[in-house]
Amino acid sequence: MNVEIMGQLVKNIQKRRKIQSLSMDKLCKLAKIPSSTLQKILRQKVQDSRVSTLEAIAEALGCSVGELLTPSFK
Repeated sequence: MNVEIMGQLVKNIQKRRKIQSLSMDKLCKLAKIPSSTLQKILRQKVQDSRVSTLEAIAEALGCSVGELLTPSFK
């Protein structure tokens, strides 16, 4: 995943998490992923996230993976 797309993913996860008042721990529980995985994604320490991980995060946030990757999220 290129740097620009990764940056957009991080922004959109953070925006949606804040809008829904979800802590990182709560998001991880909803997505059924380890907190270390989410932390690596948010710190852009992961080059290629698994599609299944992105799908789980998107589902927990009530959106699609495409919405997390696009800059048009408001």
